Amino acid sequence: MFLTIGLIATGLYLYRQSRHRGRTANPLRDFRLQTRAQASGEQGERLTQTKLRETLDLLCNDDYYLHDGPLILVHAPGSKYPTIEIDHFAVTRFGVFVLETKHWAGQIGPSSSQDSLSRLSRTGITEERKSPLLQNRSKLAFIRAHLPRQWLVAGAGVFTSPEAHLSPHLPSDLFALNDLPLWLRTQRDRNFTKAPIDVAKAVHAVVQYRDGSPTAATKHKNRIARNSATS
Repeated sequence: MFLTIGLIATGLYLYRQSRHRGRTANPLRDFRLQTRAQASGEQGERLTQTKLRETLDLLCNDDYYLHDGPLILVHAPGSKYPTIEIDHFAVTRFGVFVLETKHWAGQIGPSSSQDSLSRLSRTGITEERKSPLLQNRSKLAFIRAHLPRQWLVAGAGVFTSPEAHLSPHLPSDLFALNDLPLWLRTQRDRNFTKAPIDVAKAVHAVVQYRDGSPTAATKHKNRIARNSATS
């Protein structure tokens, strides 16, 4: 009987170990999750880009610049992170704007740190995620350093998923996709008469640092992933 109990216990242990290995070391599953997340992110960026263009057409007619897709800037050559990626870069007479898109689902609210957000998923799991405002910080600093100080340079985070529910306690620069037109109108009303921007001059000052190679975005993402894994 003791031999039978021992065999059963050993079998259960090996079964649990095999299931554990399957959960933690499944490259195909990890690849599928990564691919799904990337596709979701790209869908969100397309939604924001479309809404941005529609809104800028109404507010500015054709007197604006909207970069076609993500913008990769070489901001620190030779460093560990030489490039930055801007999801959406727009220049108008009343402001230069950097927008970060998130296609997150769930309850999105403040965290104990102002650099993070709290996300409660549909399965009841709460996690901390990096705030889009933190992600924009170095990008805004780089752009401001190359433009006249009186020109407005502002950033925001746009949540595009219809399953994202944003807390009213979030900063006003974090908002749902449908609130993007109101945010831009508010920026226009506050800043249009203060220091009108030379659109062409502002675009040249920033875009001259662009990495225009076909593989720029892929190289940037791979570098971020590699450095994150080793840090």
